[in-house]
Amino acid sequence: MHIMRQLFSFWRLTYALKKQQERLNNRNIKSLLNPSWEKKIQAYSVIETDCDLKGDPAYLGRGLYIGNSTLIYNTSSIGDFCSISSGVKIGLAAHPKHMLSTSPLFYSSGRGLINDSDILTGVEKMVEIGHDVLISANVLILEGVKIGTGAIIGAGAVVVKNVEPYTIVAGVPAKVIGKRFSDDVIQHLLNSKWWELDIQNILQLPFLKDASKIEFNR
Repeated sequence: MHIMRQLFSFWRLTYALKKQQERLNNRNIKSLLNPSWEKKIQAYSVIETDCDLKGDPAYLGRGLYIGNSTLIYNTSSIGDFCSISSGVKIGLAAHPKHMLSTSPLFYSSGRGLINDSDILTGVEKMVEIGHDVLISANVLILEGVKIGTGAIIGAGAVVVKNVEPYTIVAGVPAKVIGKRFSDDVIQHLLNSKWWELDIQNILQLPFLKDASKIEFNR
């Protein structure tokens, strides 16, 4: 009987994924999405298997990649051309430190001991992820953190505070280890808003292969 239930669950998920893929025929989505994510996912996006993507982001950008077994909660937006590797956890809420106990038994109605979760209403802090952000494998990003456009998060990092645009951070807790480009180039890229261009125009940009060689008037 247990094997039969497993087979039934497998085929039900397979069927649901097949129907979802028909609805999202220009995207490669291997995890079942909630209606909010399905409605907003854009072209050139890839989402691998076993991802848990909750909430209702205001914006999901073009070309989004999400690797296997990634969790995304409490996230208000993810920009264009972001790459999120496998095993990443984004927007996980901290346990309250001001209460008598840190156990969710005493503040989460889902655990059955209290009738509502109003005690924490308004405590949630949303994550914001800019454009062209690279989040490497097994990164943990806490709630309320803002990741600037062009940032790179090193594998296994624990990000507890905001990351500036085009900054590279790594470690536990994550610390700045460098920048991708000079300050002049970073400002030029941010001002250009290249991620808003049509994909074919992006492919024709002269600095596509090496943005550090951008030429501009000083």
